[in-house]
Amino acid sequence: MEYRIGDNFTMNDILQFLWIDDDRYRKKISKRFDDEQIDCKFENVSDQDLIKFLMDDVFLRKQPDLILIDHRLHEVKLKDVKSDVKFSGASYAEIIREYWPECPIVTVTAADLDKDVTSKQKESYDEVFSGHQIRNKKSTLVAIARSNIKIKCKKPCNSSSLLELLNPPDDDFNRLEAVLPDSITDNYGKPELTFELSKWIRKTLFTKPGFLLDSLWISTLIGVKENSFNKIEKYFKDAIYNGIYANDDKIRWWQSKIKEILFSKFTDSEEYLPWKLGISFDEIDDDDLSKCYVCKEKYPETVAYTDDEMGKRVQVHLKCSKPFIKIQKQLYYEEIRLIKEL
Repeated sequence: MEYRIGDNFTMNDILQFLWIDDDRYRKKISKRFDDEQIDCKFENVSDQDLIKFLMDDVFLRKQPDLILIDHRLHEVKLKDVKSDVKFSGASYAEIIREYWPECPIVTVTAADLDKDVTSKQKESYDEVFSGHQIRNKKSTLVAIARSNIKIKCKKPCNSSSLLELLNPPDDDFNRLEAVLPDSITDNYGKPELTFELSKWIRKTLFTKPGFLLDSLWISTLIGVKENSFNKIEKYFKDAIYNGIYANDDKIRWWQSKIKEILFSKFTDSEEYLPWKLGISFDEIDDDDLSKCYVCKEKYPETVAYTDDEMGKRVQVHLKCSKPFIKIQKQLYYEEIRLIKEL
């Protein structure tokens, strides 16, 4: 259990969440979070001037460990701006972050996440969930809150101390240091580091295959179907990412560690291609081996999208896919690809 120490924190290990919303029916959802880990306080602001509420009430309290806020809050007109200015949850998130730069902010919305929430607005939040999704995202919220606490307590002052929070394999340490963005390296010792680190880890390191891989990528690397990976998953427990922001909703594995475990297990094999070693596991038979989505032959080496909408991903051969030209390949990350049409 992580403990909170230092300014604005106590040794109490119960996380304090604040949920700001103008939909009173969401109070029932907020109560689902109350347990031995979380104390979630719901504030119905449907009849309040939210700016005044923040200034005269919220900011006078002790900083919570995480804030949930509705993206579609009621409109507020400010005295010193044009009357037609509309504030969204993202607008309030920016105000909150001015006062509490190290407090994670998650939005909950009934809006269409792709059509009604702009990319710029999403950047104001640590995470964006629909009202339906939030019911099952407790472990993610806990991971975000506790990780932000850990960052604040550890206060990374350079790349080495920061990367220790990720707990990478030794082989990945220098490579990770090389890809740290300026938004992180320029903010060592600053409160802004927590938010920038949160965004980079969860929206780049977790989502772009390379250092960390999800179950589809891992299965492809080993040479088995994704739904057969559970038969041999036990062998790769030591490769699971367990650094900050790790949670059961988004398990990732270190690619370098997967390869190390795989080749150390089959030291007598003359095979050097990892996707041809899957059959070496006693639990795996021919029906478990991966096959190319395009040509239906065995041993696909990579993963590709079936169309440029980036919806469905499948296992394919390199020869049966092509680079996704809209997405530039980044240093040490896998190339994003599209299938070739038959």
